[in-house]
Amino acid sequence: MNELSLELPDGSNLNGVVDYIQDIFCIDLPYAPGMVFVGAQFQPAKGMEAISAGAADIDPQRALERCFGEIAETLSQFTAFKSDEVQIQENLPLVASKELSSDFGALGPDLGRDGWVSGLETLCQADRFVPASLCFRDLKGQLETETAFSSGFAAGQTLSAAIEVATLELIERDAVALWWYGGRPPRKIAAPFLDQAERFQKVMRKGSGDRQTILLDLSTDIDVPVVAAVSANADGGDVAFGYAARRSVSQAIVAALKELAQMELGNILCDLKVQSGKTDRLTPADFKVVKRRQHLSLGSSLFGCPPRERGLKPAGQDADIDAALQNAGLRRFVVEMTSPQIGVPVARVVCPQLQPLPVVFTSQRLTCAQTLYNGWSDTVVVCEPI
Repeated sequence: MNELSLELPDGSNLNGVVDYIQDIFCIDLPYAPGMVFVGAQFQPAKGMEAISAGAADIDPQRALERCFGEIAETLSQFTAFKSDEVQIQENLPLVASKELSSDFGALGPDLGRDGWVSGLETLCQADRFVPASLCFRDLKGQLETETAFSSGFAAGQTLSAAIEVATLELIERDAVALWWYGGRPPRKIAAPFLDQAERFQKVMRKGSGDRQTILLDLSTDIDVPVVAAVSANADGGDVAFGYAARRSVSQAIVAALKELAQMELGNILCDLKVQSGKTDRLTPADFKVVKRRQHLSLGSSLFGCPPRERGLKPAGQDADIDAALQNAGLRRFVVEMTSPQIGVPVARVVCPQLQPLPVVFTSQRLTCAQTLYNGWSDTVVVCEPI
C-alpha cells in the first residue's frame, strides 16, 4: 500500500463523505502498473460494520473521486441519511396496490411490506410508487440485501448523470446474465474499436505481459453497447472479468478495462489470504474467485465468439438510452436518493423487466434466452460472473 497524497478540490460536493471514512489507501496494481487503486473503509454510523469502497483509474485523482462517489452512493441508501422529502408510505389505496403488484410482482410478493416511496416512471413521466425496501438497505423486504443493492444505484455530478449511470449498470447486468446464464453468444469487437482498446491497454499494462486479455461484445436487443473485458494468466487460468455498458463502444471498452484491473487486484488479494492461511477472512467475493479458478479457463466455450461482428454503432454515434429502453419495451422507475447530509446527487433506478445479478428470479428475458440458445456447460453455471 502507498500513502495517499490526493485531496478533493475545495468546494467539491464529495467532501460530505469525509466524516464517515475510517481509512483510505492507495494500492499499485501489479498487472496494470499504469493504473492505481484507491480504496476506503467507511462507517455509516458508530457501531456498524465498516463497508469497503474503491476504484481503479489511470488518473489517481479520478480514482479518488470515483471512490468517494461510491461512498456517497452507499451512505444515501440508509434511512438515517434520508431526505425529509422522501416519505415512506405504508398504506396505499387498493387501486394503487394492484398497479404495484403488476409493476414489481416478479421481484417478490411481499416486496412492499416495508412501505413505498414516490418515484417517477420515465417513459410516461408519471408519478409511481417504488418499494422502499429496494431503496434503503435497512429495509430488507423480500430480496436479499446483496442482490437488491448490487446495481441500479449511482452518484453523479447531477441527478441526470446519476440516473444515466444507474440505468447503464442495470443494462450491463442484464446483458451479462443473458450471456452467462442464458447462453447468448458474445460477438467480436469491430477492428477500429480494438485499435482504441490496444492503445488504452498499452497505458494500463505499461509493458507488463503477465496477462492475456480479450474483449467481448455482449450487447443485447437494447441498443446500448455492453462490453466484457476478460483476462487470464499465460496458461488461461486465474480468469478475471470487467463489464461495462456505456453510450459508446469506446467508452464501454475503457470502463470495462478499468473494472478488469480492479478485479485482477481482487484475485491477487484473495491469493494472499489463501496462501497465508487466513481463509477465515475470505469474503463472498473471494469464494467466487476460488470457484471460478477451479472451473474456468480462457479456453471455455463461454468466451468463444462467432466470426460475425455485431452491428455496433460507429465511433461518434452515442446510444440514446431513453430511446433504447422505449424501443425495447422496458419500463424504468427512478427515485431520487440525494441525502442532505451528504449533498451528492444519487439516484435509484429500477427496471423490473431486466434480469438482475445475482439471479434470484428468472425474468422473461432470461427464459427466452435459455429457450433460444443451448446454453453453456454445467461447469460454467456453477460459477458466478460477478
